Amino acid sequence: MIPEVRTIKTAMNGQEALDVIASNKDVVFDVIFLDIHMPIMDGPTTVLKLRDLEKKGLLNLSNTKIVALSAITED
Repeated sequence: MIPEVRTIKTAMNGQEALDVIASNKDVVFDVIFLDIHMPIMDGPTTVLKLRDLEKKGLLNLSNTKIVALSAITED
């Protein structure tokens, strides 16, 4: 049985994603999808900052999957 989706939060860039996640500390995020090539703050930098907030005890993402992908390909 697939659990029901309760809430979906969106952000247009990595900094906005950090702000959304940090301002919803009581929300358990099952999955965070990040684009590797986001404007303002890219996906890898966003993950590093999320992990830093977690190390400081400001977030608990222990049950959260982080998926980074991109639609842009380079030759």
